[in-house]
Amino acid sequence: MRIPFLGGRHRRTGGRIPDAGTIDLLSDCVLEMSMAFLRDEDVAPLYAGYMDDDRLGSSEKQELTDAFRVLRSEPVALPRLH
Repeated sequence: MRIPFLGGRHRRTGGRIPDAGTIDLLSDCVLEMSMAFLRDEDVAPLYAGYMDDDRLGSSEKQELTDAFRVLRSEPVALPRLH
């Protein structure tokens, strides 16, 4: 998964780079959703709670939405390597 603002200017924020606390919070949210997914838990309640968090800006919420969509997408069957 990508977090575009880590590499420089973020296209959704008009050049604003989030502070370290916001990046840490976003990373924690994505990590916790990923861990819940790996435990076969529904990530929707976590996602809904994070979207209500006022500490995340609109660009961070968009990144969180992107992560949620990836976790909720249908798995792709990969060919087995022998």
